[in-house]
Amino acid sequence: MTTYRELINLLLPRAKALGFADQETGQIDAAEAELALINAIMSLTDGWDLDAYTVINDNMFVTTAGERRYALPKDFGRFPTPKHRRDYHLYVYDNSQDLGLSYIDPVAFFDTRDTTNGTPNSFTVSNGFIMLDPPPGTNSNNNYIGRGIYIKRIISIEWREDILVTNPTALLDGALAQMAILRGSPRAADLFTLARQSAEKLLNRQARERMQFQRQVGGQRRTRRVS
Repeated sequence: MTTYRELINLLLPRAKALGFADQETGQIDAAEAELALINAIMSLTDGWDLDAYTVINDNMFVTTAGERRYALPKDFGRFPTPKHRRDYHLYVYDNSQDLGLSYIDPVAFFDTRDTTNGTPNSFTVSNGFIMLDPPPGTNSNNNYIGRGIYIKRIISIEWREDILVTNPTALLDGALAQMAILRGSPRAADLFTLARQSAEKLLNRQARERMQFQRQVGGQRRTRRVS
């Protein structure tokens, strides 16, 4: 696994080779390179559902009867891209099973929300809060536990922090594209295209790894049934 510092050390000579060095010092502005790399990571996690930055949170919130609003986790970035229009991978656990919640946009939520406490079946996101509908009841005095899957929000990165992306080339290409765009470089368009191609390769690799894992799990299950 590559650390943030190691990525910066890989980025600087590549940026220099592209002519992004200061004309007087002949050096790359380290602050500019760091900002470009962070923006590249943020762009990648904002635009693609990467397993490396996907969070499974079994305790996002605990309900209180009659209260429909609950703060999103501090590391919440967004929900994964839904396979179905309203399937946003948010659930309430009723002490026996996870009950899936359907997403409703804030305006429709406001127009159709229920005022009677019950078992939540839908939600919206507004101003950093999850809002449930109908408002939760007591669930036989057990309350509900909010569970969900979401993409982690990247705000800043520590110098020694591990970068979870398995192929750092996608991040380096993204950072170089960011630097080229900010500088108005004539190579910006080409570098942006290269960055997108690198991101697509990263996603293809992730898809292959998922398929390989699914085959392994399927084979293990068949072996257990036979034995």
